[in-house]
Amino acid sequence: MISCLLLLLLATTAMAGGKLYRYVDPNGMVHFTDQPPTRGAKPMVLDGSRPAVSKKKWDDAASIEIVRNATRFAVHWTLPTPGQTFKEVDSNFLVVVSVMPGLAKGFGIHFYVDGKAQSTKPIPDIKATLHGIGAGKHELVAALISHEGKELARSKPINIEVKATLAKK
Repeated sequence: MISCLLLLLLATTAMAGGKLYRYVDPNGMVHFTDQPPTRGAKPMVLDGSRPAVSKKKWDDAASIEIVRNATRFAVHWTLPTPGQTFKEVDSNFLVVVSVMPGLAKGFGIHFYVDGKAQSTKPIPDIKATLHGIGAGKHELVAALISHEGKELARSKPINIEVKATLAKK
């Protein structure tokens, strides 16, 4: 039924010489409309002809900003796992996150232990070694930072524990 209505809409719009736009909302639902959903939106090609191709480069600042604003970034922990326990002698440990849709050139990660950044500048990698984490329970958070220094996404916090080692007599 819905596909019949869509075909009718497409046919009516094409015969009337109007433009039809397709877009996907943040929930993943596909919508069709005769009004541009965003400024600069290109209409669907219904009759085999191609719309005029823009000669605009996609590496200019405005285009990068549009893509960044349209992209949902996410940061998730890979290592350590929530609740993981370390020995104090191993207080230097590897942390790894995954970044969706990926870690772009010029972007970096700030790793936080108990709310304190572990470096002054974002690390341009999804992994790092954290040093000198003392005994106790700690909260880890990772934040994706753009090349402009703007935070784009933050992981959910995870808790780890570093157990004190007893000195041998």
